[in-house]
Amino acid sequence: MASLLYKNYLIVASASLDEATQKWTPVVFVSWRTPDGKREFHTIEASLYRFDERTDAEAFGIQLAKSWVDALP
Repeated sequence: MASLLYKNYLIVASASLDEATQKWTPVVFVSWRTPDGKREFHTIEASLYRFDERTDAEAFGIQLAKSWVDALP
């Protein structure tokens, strides 16, 4: 598991192993606090991407989440 605080968004990336292919798929959770103090969450499941190494899937997930945060208004 990898985590990062990025622009006040907490990004936690992990990976899911496909037993049939022995490939790892990124799964990322992004959370943040709204101006009224509530916590919001967003999940990114990048099932189109497969990696031989779990750490590669997690690193890719972190980059996906950073791009998602950067695209917010």
